[in-house]
Amino acid sequence: IAWALAWPGVTGAIVGARTREQVDGWIGAADLVIDPGLRAEVERALEEVGAGTGPIRPSGLLPAGGGS
Repeated sequence: IAWALAWPGVTGAIVGARTREQVDGWIGAADLVIDPGLRAEVERALEEVGAGTGPIRPSGLLPAGGGS
C-alpha cells in the first residue's frame, strides 16, 4: 500500500482483506514514507528479475531520489 501511495499523483490505494489481521497490518501504510533510495533499489530489482512491468513513471517526473 505504501509503495502505491509513494507515486506522484496517487492519492489512494484500493485493497481487499480476508481477515481482520490483514487490515491491522495495513493501517500504518498511509503514514509510511518510503525512502527514495529504497524505492529506486526496488525498481532496479524488479527490472533485473523481470517481475512484471512494475509501475511506470509518468514522463516529466524526476527518477526516485532525483534532485531538484
